Amino acid sequence: MFNFDFKKLFIPFARIFQASAQNTVADGDGVHARDDDVSRQDKVVSCAGMFNYLSFGKTDGQPDQIIFLLHGYGRSAVFMEKVAEEISKKLPGALIIAPEGPEELEQIQEDSEFVLRVPVVLRNDDVDQSLRRQWFSIASADLTQYQAWMDEIATALNEFIDEHRDYYGLDDRNIGLMGFSQGGAVAMYTGLSRTTELGALVGHSAPFFPQDTALQSKPETYYIYGDDDEEFPVERYEKMRMALERYLGTLQTSVVAGLQHRTSRESRKLVADYFHQKMG
Repeated sequence: MFNFDFKKLFIPFARIFQASAQNTVADGDGVHARDDDVSRQDKVVSCAGMFNYLSFGKTDGQPDQIIFLLHGYGRSAVFMEKVAEEISKKLPGALIIAPEGPEELEQIQEDSEFVLRVPVVLRNDDVDQSLRRQWFSIASADLTQYQAWMDEIATALNEFIDEHRDYYGLDDRNIGLMGFSQGGAVAMYTGLSRTTELGALVGHSAPFFPQDTALQSKPETYYIYGDDDEEFPVERYEKMRMALERYLGTLQTSVVAGLQHRTSRESRKLVADYFHQKMG
């Protein structure tokens, strides 16, 4: 479906694309794009044969760690900037990479039969189409189809992760992976399907599909969600948490009071603290 052969020569070139913190604003409820975020897309590294991405944190020299952040359905790399900023406070030596979903957001009119539905926030927002991406289509009522799509994207992401890891001479214990919503589902699938364990894995407000049999790694994992999420009721998160815990054996979990389907200052700090605890 995609050709994801990564060319190492593009990695040092990408350092000139250090992300600025001046083009998104965050309140206590989450990250919101400003009208000038379209210009931020000019900072996204775009090379044939790989994921487009933004880089944050230690973009010059040798990093101590690399943290990969995956955005949610219908959003893009710029929406992970505030998460990256919080992590940089705790891990100043970390290179933070936010790849973009490889597909433009599909236009769906009816989703009542799908496993996942179009988030409420996407139905009426005015975010520029250039900032709307997806990791895989949600247009299916078949969970096995979702797993096939996630298997494809996870294979490509693991190659992407490995190329950066090897370029900087790091090993998997120096690599962290976090995702939000659909990006969280992809992050967990990607991290848990690796042959070696990452330093830390975080799923934020993310669905987990326990029926899959391809999982083989059990890294230190953190599962975080809000108790006021308009997309998934707490009961569904609890079922997913229990399934994840059964697989892993041990799982750190936080339920953030009043948090809807988004990140917040509190949740971003919890994520940063976790990476610092496990990889600092």
